[in-house]
Amino acid sequence: MKIFFIFIFLTLSFSLFASPSAEITFVAETNGPGVKIEGSVTNPKLKLDASSLQTAVVEMDAIDLITGLELRDNHLHKKVFGAIDKGTALIIFKMKSFDCDNKTFLCQAKGSLAINDVSNDLGFVVTKDPNGKIFSGKTTVSLNAFHLTAPSFMGIKPLDSVEVNFKLKLE
Repeated sequence: MKIFFIFIFLTLSFSLFASPSAEITFVAETNGPGVKIEGSVTNPKLKLDASSLQTAVVEMDAIDLITGLELRDNHLHKKVFGAIDKGTALIIFKMKSFDCDNKTFLCQAKGSLAINDVSNDLGFVVTKDPNGKIFSGKTTVSLNAFHLTAPSFMGIKPLDSVEVNFKLKLE
């Protein structure tokens, strides 16, 4: 019986204090016809108050960007971001404002994106579900704006703009 109560307590504790999670993917068009570079972030860190996204911070390590090909990932980490080990190249988004229309479920997010200490303002539209627990959107990031050089492999080179898609779950 004691084990049953401990199990119930742990189950309730995890459900009451569920941590938010994020899924972040990216797509870069290339100079090769029909060739895209797609990837994701394996371990984004979220700092936020679930009642308000006004002060949200999303932090990623460039080492956690993956495309599925180890050689390409190594080029991405070292040649684009200058990341040699974890913690040497960070990508940080800090929310400055987050305003939602509760009729259309569309929100306007504005913040500052810093990559390797180069910072630029960024604004984008976010869609929230009717329950206000899931937020999704996309934006475009310029490599040149952050002083990032796109490497070339066998003549194939990513274009300057990279589409970033995300889904934030507050459950």
